[in-house]
Amino acid sequence: MIRLPDEILLRNDGKAMATPSVESVDYSQPPRLSAQWQLSENDRSGLRYRFVVIAADAADAARCAGGWVFDRTAAGWEVVALVADYTDIRPLQVVGAKVLDLEQTLARPPHHAEPAAVVVSAEIYRGNDRVRARILQCLELGTEVSLWGKDLPPELEDRMHSARHRVSVAARAFKAHALTRSGYPVPAIGHVEEFRTGTAATRLKNGVGLAPDI
Repeated sequence: MIRLPDEILLRNDGKAMATPSVESVDYSQPPRLSAQWQLSENDRSGLRYRFVVIAADAADAARCAGGWVFDRTAAGWEVVALVADYTDIRPLQVVGAKVLDLEQTLARPPHHAEPAAVVVSAEIYRGNDRVRARILQCLELGTEVSLWGKDLPPELEDRMHSARHRVSVAARAFKAHALTRSGYPVPAIGHVEEFRTGTAATRLKNGVGLAPDI
């Protein structure tokens, strides 16, 4: 299991929120949500679902999954990112994640509460034995697990299929600001983020596997 600090465990009376929209964005300034989309601390304490991101660093996670992170946060999920390099965590904070040190988190005893979903970079999965063991355990427990990056590990070839997340307009704005801080060009941001996921069944049409939206 992936151990998370007690202060981010969630209660079960939360309500999902729709993703906000942004009509125009000045990428030189941090995007802002209107008051109706901002969650108070009391609202956050009652959220239901937890989404865990595991990555080598915050910039890579924001580049590959930043839109998904923002959209999950805006929809009422608690998003926690565990990063191996903790020197610059701002890119993930910009898109709404609470960022923790990966090694410190893994060193804690496992907690009984499992996240609803986990997304992990293929790089950190292959390079960290403890991450690999816990990801495999999550799959056995039925947790939704997704990966980004090239070269899917052999043990996951038969357990995962292609999937994509359609990034909202608001998420693209916040992701643009996050990547600007990391030195990535804003035009590199796309409307879709692609993953391999280990739960939802692949839909078939005319013999071709279609990637479900996540």
